[in-house]
Amino acid sequence: MIEQLKTWTTKTGKILNISDMKTEHIINCIDMMYRNGYIEISTYEFYFTCDLLFGDMAQLAFDEECESILDRVPSKKLDWLLEELEKRGVNK
Repeated sequence: MIEQLKTWTTKTGKILNISDMKTEHIINCIDMMYRNGYIEISTYEFYFTCDLLFGDMAQLAFDEECESILDRVPSKKLDWLLEELEKRGVNK
């Protein structure tokens, strides 16, 4: 299988390979995506595949978190940006 090119499109329409971006630019893009309601796909999947919790209060709190997750947009690009930071040894 051919791996999809991991790219970022700038606000001016320029397409960059994420691996070629400066670390500061990647961090700024991640921050912008979080501000605009995006979420990592792994986080989204976690909330919709985990087991039920024991206890009414625990389940109620979890259900409220799930509702907030539904208001967000899962993004593979966010995952790619975070992956690139991890490869560079930068924690976000």
